[in-house]
Amino acid sequence: MKRLLEESLPIYMTDFTIRSFEREDLERLFNWPDHKGQYSMFNSSIKKLSFREREDLWRDRDPNTNVLTLIVDHKDQKTIGKYSLIMDEMKPSIVSNMGIRMNPDYCDKGYGTEILSTIKEWCFLNGIESIGFDVLETNQRAIACYEKVGFKVVKRYEKYKTFFVDMIVKNNLLDSSCSII
Repeated sequence: MKRLLEESLPIYMTDFTIRSFEREDLERLFNWPDHKGQYSMFNSSIKKLSFREREDLWRDRDPNTNVLTLIVDHKDQKTIGKYSLIMDEMKPSIVSNMGIRMNPDYCDKGYGTEILSTIKEWCFLNGIESIGFDVLETNQRAIACYEKVGFKVVKRYEKYKTFFVDMIVKNNLLDSSCSII
C-alpha cells in the first residue's frame, strides 16, 4: 500500500504540492520558526540536532518502514507542512496514526484543512479504508480542523497525566462491510 501511495505522488493543488520527503526537507524543517504559547510543544526536535546528526538521521532511516512521510510545498515556499502516515502493520490499508506538523507561519489560515482534506481523499482514492490518529484534547485548533475534514472523535483517554482523543474517518468509497480500526 505504501508503494502504491508513493507512486501516485506528487499531488498538485492550486497553491500547494504534496510530495515525497527529501533530504533537503530536513534543513527546511530545521529552519522553521518556533510555535508560540500553548503550541510550543510542537516545535521540531530536529532543531536540537547538529548538521552531522541530521545527515546520520537521513542516512539511517529505514525505507521499508510502514511510515510514509509527505511534504507540503506552498507555491511561494518549500516545506511548509509534514504529514507522516503510519500504516497498520497487520493491515496496511489502514492508516492507524498520523503525525501532522505545519510551519507556524502557515497556521490559522485554513491551509491545514485544505491540505488534510486533499490527503484524505487521495488516500481513499488509493484504497485506504480508514485514517485514525490521536490528538491532545487541548489542541482545539487541530480538532476543529480535523472535524471540518470529516474526522470524528471516537475515544477520550488519559495517558501520562494528559488527555487525548482518538479521531477517525472512514472511506465511504469502499463497501461498508470493510473492517475498520
